[in-house]
Amino acid sequence: STQSTWDQQEMNKLRCLIGVKHCLDNAVRVRVDKTKGTVDLKGCKMSLNPYCEIAVEEALRQKSLGIFGSITSLTIGPPEAKETIRTGLAMGLDQAIHVVTKRQTDIDFPPLLVARVFQHYVNIGKYDVVLLGKLAIDDSSEQTAQILSGLLNASLATNANKITFNKTGDIDVSQEGDQGVEQVKLLTKPAIISCEQRLNSPRFVSIFGLKNAKKKKID
Repeated sequence: STQSTWDQQEMNKLRCLIGVKHCLDNAVRVRVDKTKGTVDLKGCKMSLNPYCEIAVEEALRQKSLGIFGSITSLTIGPPEAKETIRTGLAMGLDQAIHVVTKRQTDIDFPPLLVARVFQHYVNIGKYDVVLLGKLAIDDSSEQTAQILSGLLNASLATNANKITFNKTGDIDVSQEGDQGVEQVKLLTKPAIISCEQRLNSPRFVSIFGLKNAKKKKID
C-alpha cells in the first residue's frame, strides 16, 4: 500500500500557504463597461473573496489545534489589495505576500498564471499545505487548485467540507462532488486543498485584530 510521506512528529509544525484574492465585494451591484465588455470596477468596493475567507478560517482553526506552525497568505493584485490582505492578517494570519500587478485578475490573470505564481512560492517557501477557496466569485473558474496540483505533482482534494489531520501522519478530506460526498486521504506533501462554503463559518474581524494587522509583515 502507499505510505504517507508526512512526518508524524512534524504534524504540529506544518507551514501553510493561503490564497487570498482581492475581488469585487459580493454585495456590490455589478456594472458593465460597454466599451470593453467587462465588469467596470471603477469606484466599486473590493474585499476578500468569500471562499478565500473560508480557507483563512480553516487555517486558523487548524493552527489553534496545534497542526500549523505558521500561516502565510499570498495575494496577486493591485496596490489597493493591501486592504484585503490586512483583513486576513486581522483575522489572525501570521504574514502575507503581495505580488503586485496592474492586470485585472478576473480577466488578464488566468488560473494557469495564478497557479504558476503559487508554484513558485510553494517551492521557495517549502510549504506543506496550500489552502485555497474553491473559486473566486469574480471569475468562478474553479481551476487554480487543480492546475497547481498538476504543476507540483502534489496530492489534491477539492470542495472540502471537512479536513482532519491524523496522528498517523496523513490528511482525511471530505469533498463534495457531482455524485455526492466522498472521502479522500492525502498521503504526500505538499497537499493542495480547495475549500467549500460548508467547511466553516468565518469569524468576524475584531478591532484588536485590525490594530494588530498593521504590525504584521507584508512582503
